[in-house]
Amino acid sequence: DMSRPVDLNDREALINAVHTCLSSKVVSQNSDLLAPIAVDSVLGVLGDAEDRSKATNVDLRDVRMVRQIGGTVDD
Repeated sequence: DMSRPVDLNDREALINAVHTCLSSKVVSQNSDLLAPIAVDSVLGVLGDAEDRSKATNVDLRDVRMVRQIGGTVDD
């Protein structure tokens, strides 16, 4: 079994996991910027630490992506 539980209150571990996932994507060069944004977005949907301890799933429809024409990821 290669999986292991993740502590949803350990933001750095979550960022490292997302960074690893993004490393094989087109956005890999921006993973240092995007990983914390993704983690904070999902944690925001989950609520405070007490709510996170009960969480088993996240409805990603609650996370909104805003696309901008032109510019770069840094914008």
